[in-house]
Amino acid sequence: MPQAARRRVSTATTTTRGRVFERAHRTVLIGLLNDCLANEICCVLLYSRRQFLAIRQAGGDSAAQFQQNLSDEQSHADRIAVRIVELGGELECQDKILDSIEGLPLHQAETESDLIRATLAAEQWSIDTYLQVLSHIGDTDPVTRNLVDEILATEMRHAHDLTNLLPGSAPAEPLGSPQSSTSKIAAAD
Repeated sequence: MPQAARRRVSTATTTTRGRVFERAHRTVLIGLLNDCLANEICCVLLYSRRQFLAIRQAGGDSAAQFQQNLSDEQSHADRIAVRIVELGGELECQDKILDSIEGLPLHQAETESDLIRATLAAEQWSIDTYLQVLSHIGDTDPVTRNLVDEILATEMRHAHDLTNLLPGSAPAEPLGSPQSSTSKIAAAD
């Protein structure tokens, strides 16, 4: 999760009551969603690049998987942008894209396995980000929570599918549901 998002979560007002809390919470939530939007835009770029690298290197299953994931990430970005607008926010992710890129593993992969591993690292980064957003949302906004849960489930599926593409790996068990992952984090707090 970008540094700005971490600061937003840690400084969110949780003790204020009424409208002040709602406005403060909404402002923090819109900021977190803009961070997520920046992350998804970066992932669109990442998957686009990786798809063409995979075609050049091997052309096999990974290129098709990258294409599917690219489509999913674009859908995530669109859905997050809609939710920001529904909450009365502005799309303010331009500067945040640079922060998001800093957290992604963008090194040049030399083999298809390296490409898949680097992409898995980016998926894990996204999963961690969405888990932190869910822990902030709690039960205060069921619409946004459902959106983030759905996106998180897709990110977890991406990680599972990519793991299965690694040469010599046994088929991976599907990752736990976002709800079970969130409750594990809550229990650790």
